[in-house]
Amino acid sequence: MTRWEPVDPETLSTAEVVAYLRARCPWAAAHTHASLAPYVLEETYELLDAIEEYTTNPSSTTREELVGELGDVAYQVLFHAALLDQPNATPTSGSPPTGNYVSPRAITEVADRLRAKVVRRHPHVFETTGPTSIEDVERAYERIKAEEKRDAGDGDAGDVSAGDNLAREACASIPASMPALARTQTVLGRLDRVDLSVESNADVAGVPETEDEDVTETTIGQELLAAVRKAHANGIDAEGALRRATDALIDERGQRAPTDTH
Repeated sequence: MTRWEPVDPETLSTAEVVAYLRARCPWAAAHTHASLAPYVLEETYELLDAIEEYTTNPSSTTREELVGELGDVAYQVLFHAALLDQPNATPTSGSPPTGNYVSPRAITEVADRLRAKVVRRHPHVFETTGPTSIEDVERAYERIKAEEKRDAGDGDAGDVSAGDNLAREACASIPASMPALARTQTVLGRLDRVDLSVESNADVAGVPETEDEDVTETTIGQELLAAVRKAHANGIDAEGALRRATDALIDERGQRAPTDTH
């Protein structure tokens, strides 16, 4: 029978606590990256709810809830890092855990790579002597990301200053699995950063221009609801329709030079 000595958790880092869970907890020992994936999504949505609550009703209670949800998401990161420390481990579902503690190393790699990336992508913070405009920051950010992809050996990165591929490059890292509406809003933000903004409906092929009106969260919500109702009434998948329209927009903007929007 497997035996081990008690450990004082007060002497451990958070990463070490998670490593001991992997070694000694039957639930933790049974998990893989794939089996944990649904928890990442669940905890992310719970974090979003906590952010919404704290934003609309800031208080000590909603702050505590937000801190807790941030910790739950951090736990997922630590857990996946612990799995990376045991790439050949066999899940022990139905069997007692082995008790074999593996000192955490991957989380240090995660933190070091994050630190290097943040510094690399923010030269205006670490290499300048004064403020930089937000427009210049965003353009430089996208350029640096594209250069990173090119330097990593991606032949599609091409000339990051060219109009062709600029829209595709700016949007390449947006997860295809994002909900279509959130993805579209992220795409529009990325296009703004590289001077390929969509200024109006007339700027989108096949979409008629409409008169400006008082735009509020309520009116936007009603328009979105009306669009989804129309899709539903006609047997059209609204999620898929928006995803394909967004893909077409990226392709269309990729044929423009940034100066075409000014």
